Amino acid sequence: MPEKNQSNKNIVVLGASGSIGRHVSLALKSNTSYAIRELNSQSCNLLDPTKTEEVFANISGDYTLILLSSLNRTSGDPFYVFDANIKMARNLASALKRWQPKNIIYTSSACVYGRPPSEVPLTEESNLSPSNYGLSKYVTEVLLTNNLECPITVLRIPGTFGPLDNNQSVISKFVDKIKNDQILKIYGSGNQIRDFLFVNDLIKAFTFFIDNPVQEIFNLTSGDPRKINDIVYEIGRFLNKRPRLEYVHSLELNEFNIFFDLSKIKNQIKRLNLTPIQVALKSYGDHLQPETIKPKLSRLMP
Repeated sequence: MPEKNQSNKNIVVLGASGSIGRHVSLALKSNTSYAIRELNSQSCNLLDPTKTEEVFANISGDYTLILLSSLNRTSGDPFYVFDANIKMARNLASALKRWQPKNIIYTSSACVYGRPPSEVPLTEESNLSPSNYGLSKYVTEVLLTNNLECPITVLRIPGTFGPLDNNQSVISKFVDKIKNDQILKIYGSGNQIRDFLFVNDLIKAFTFFIDNPVQEIFNLTSGDPRKINDIVYEIGRFLNKRPRLEYVHSLELNEFNIFFDLSKIKNQIKRLNLTPIQVALKSYGDHLQPETIKPKLSRLMP
């Protein structure tokens, strides 16, 4: 662990080099009361049970584990993603069973509810109907909670975006296409409603649950669902570009809505001020200005 004094809170970020992990590590390191250890697939290969055990055997003292590591959902929802994620979860649970942290905050996925979901708005009690990727996230929830004694906070999140996601998020891909005057393919009519999450709001939740461990599952989104078309044209406005759109009929069932009831997490975090999508997109656009990106990134901490 990093050097610490008595007031330091020790945080291990597992998946620190991923699109969300980069934001989280940068933000938490700006708080001098945190001592941060960053782990990625090179320093902690969760597919190797021996190496995973060795890493956690050498982490001493009480710490919070922020668990971000997994293979992401890809086109076609291939089985290998499910297989790899389950292996990583099993190896991690086995190691942590012996070397338990103080608490765990796990970023699961809204994909556990299925596409299309059984109902909207979705609550934490809604029926689950996941495909391979969503199932791997749900099984990870169960493996951890059934095998470890420390509090595990599960955050079921949708597509999450921020200035460091390197064209990995849906929003980032939209921005890249529009910014470069490239054709952006919209699958379906574009009138389907989606809810995304600005990474700053995820960091707010992390900082709360670091201090307030709880064994619960929460949905966490912007709480500001919009039509895909509206999001695309909002991006065009802040870029001062007219989006070049191509609507594609898809064999998949894209004409469904996904949005969430956030009552549970708002009751838990009384002062959780979520960022409306229009404000989040503007903030994202501001960070794209090269002359200001470094000082602005230093203020990611909510």
